[in-house]
Amino acid sequence: MKETTKSRSETVSPVNSNPANLRHPDDGMTSPKIDMLTYPNIFSVAPGTHMDSNIFEDPEKFDPSRFEGSSKVFPPYTYVPFGAGPRVCAGIEFARVESLLIIHHLVTKYSWTEMIPDEPIIRSPMPYPAMGLPVKLYPKI
Repeated sequence: MKETTKSRSETVSPVNSNPANLRHPDDGMTSPKIDMLTYPNIFSVAPGTHMDSNIFEDPEKFDPSRFEGSSKVFPPYTYVPFGAGPRVCAGIEFARVESLLIIHHLVTKYSWTEMIPDEPIIRSPMPYPAMGLPVKLYPKI
């Protein structure tokens, strides 16, 4: 199950259902030049950190071992496939369990073959297989 969990973490790393977040801080800022309280916009782009080679070594490579053990600690708010902080996805645990169950059943109950070998990955803005990754599933007997 550890390998499955690492693989799932690596799979969702470049993907985020909300790739860019616009935040408004609770506390405003004051400027000595104007007599009013201002609220700056804070814009974060999750794939910008997930694919940053300064944070993740060789981010384009599928490498589940990057999530191995407690020695692999990433800076706060750099790995956020489900968001973070007070606005983290409410269904994060459900999504984790559901994805692990799907992977388990696909691996243990089916064999599959790719219909388009070496299918390219495109980013627009999320990474996905160019032809949708069609596969043939065969029940294991």
